[in-house]
Amino acid sequence: MLQLLVVVAVVLGADVIGGTILTETLQLEGSPEIGYYVELGLGTPYQVLSFLVDTGSSNIVIAGTQSEGVSPTFDPSRSSTFTNTHRTVTINYSQGGFTGYIGTDRLQFISFDVSGVSVAIIKTSWNFFGVNPRWQGILGLAYDSLLEPSSDVVHSLYRMLQLQHSNMPAVFSLQLCPAIDLYGERNYPQGGRMVLGGVDPAHYTGDIFYTPIVKKQYYNVLLSNVSVGGVMVPLECSEMNKEATIVDSGTSDVFVNDALFRGIVKLLKAYFKGRDDIVPPDDFWSGSAQLAWNANHVNIFDVFPVITFYFPLHGNSSMQFGVTMPPQLYLREVDPDGEVTSSCGGECNMFVFGIRSKSTGVILGNNLMNGYTVVFDRDNARLGFAVTTCQLRDKTELHDQPKVTHPEHRDGSVDCSYHGDSSPSTYVTIIITMLCAAAVVLMVIVILYCLHTRHGRKLTRSDLITREILHDQDDNTDDDDHDTVQPAEEARRSGDQLRVGNTMLPTPTETSQSQSSLTMLDIIDKINMSVQRPVVTESSKKGTSSLVGIQSFNSKYHVETVA
Repeated sequence: MLQLLVVVAVVLGADVIGGTILTETLQLEGSPEIGYYVELGLGTPYQVLSFLVDTGSSNIVIAGTQSEGVSPTFDPSRSSTFTNTHRTVTINYSQGGFTGYIGTDRLQFISFDVSGVSVAIIKTSWNFFGVNPRWQGILGLAYDSLLEPSSDVVHSLYRMLQLQHSNMPAVFSLQLCPAIDLYGERNYPQGGRMVLGGVDPAHYTGDIFYTPIVKKQYYNVLLSNVSVGGVMVPLECSEMNKEATIVDSGTSDVFVNDALFRGIVKLLKAYFKGRDDIVPPDDFWSGSAQLAWNANHVNIFDVFPVITFYFPLHGNSSMQFGVTMPPQLYLREVDPDGEVTSSCGGECNMFVFGIRSKSTGVILGNNLMNGYTVVFDRDNARLGFAVTTCQLRDKTELHDQPKVTHPEHRDGSVDCSYHGDSSPSTYVTIIITMLCAAAVVLMVIVILYCLHTRHGRKLTRSDLITREILHDQDDNTDDDDHDTVQPAEEARRSGDQLRVGNTMLPTPTETSQSQSSLTMLDIIDKINMSVQRPVVTESSKKGTSSLVGIQSFNSKYHVETVA
């Protein structure tokens, strides 16, 4: 099959413009439901395999011989250029995933090859290929930051292209054509085209309008507005872009975050309010049911409104352009399956709503891309839209057709980036606020404690030392009590200083009781500062001495007092 593509290359690709710029056009097969895939050769001699074209991932993935339910598969033992890196890898996608190992090999295009490309060989997978898959692997085209297990281990296609074919610009374009009624067949897959190194003017009409790629991870862009039937969704653009907005050829439908989805559906319901011909029920909007439509009734595409997604203009953030999504793109015709919304009373066509809800993030899938040729300009960090030349379903002047609206003014000062509730600045603000509140509470506690101390608080165990040191004999005490000599009094009389542990206490002076209370706090502080981890213990026995110890690491200091 790849040999036939080499002949097609004369017409479709392998163009060298001016002897310096390398481009190549590849024919794609598939449809929005099954995905768009390209045939490439892998290994030496090359084994022809089909790869899903995916701008929402970065790894090149292929089914190994141990993969079940897939045919053909890649057999590394038949390739003389295959190298096993002995690195395992597990990748989970929005639907399904796989476990395998990383190897490197040669990837063959029509007119050139790329050697040393990292390939993930699938050993086991879950919900990955689906039933009767048309493709056996994935051609990841996003940025290196998404590579698994890391960009240090895996070499992406574009990294190797730049190293080995520097005359190929880091630009590619996708023309993904919708399925149509053709040759007497319903939903005939038209396939599409991918151009490596540029864009083919034959694939689009009118102008290409670009919006900035705001993050080199997926192809991250920003929405500036969304309208339904010409009415803007009343939602801040930063909330529209909650988490991220990406353009993903590997996803069939458009997914929007919950807040944006509710805004779109609310305007759709308002659009149908008061109409008698059709009132789609809630389970149709939620995606839990199909809509049955009488083929002899009015054309369904004349009934539903156009939805438009707006993007900031690259190079001028005060301007925006719109990419329309007519009903032909977001009403996807399917075979009858499961619950239907109503009986259509005749020959029925079944439709599902091609805009779906997810908790966060926006994914602009291939049903939106069906109306456009999309340019992924990695060199200039921009993504462009131009109206496709693909044949569309019911393409007549009676129905709205895809179009890129001419740039119009918007408030360029409005930042549409989503910073989120969990941004670092928010965390810092919360932490500072909590620390300030804790400091205020602590200060109040300290003030109350000090006031309580100055106004007759009860002495704690740690005060026992200073109570024994500073206690002066009361003048009204019984005469027999005068025979007891207190340590503080003895020190005062002798003029010596009293030692507690390694701390020298000042000689007590003749002061009033109120002055002694103030001195007590100072002495407590001095004692506490002399040890690193004060642990106060007390043992007492009637008729014997009482010991008060202050423990610092393994040292104990005691003050012996008379009981």
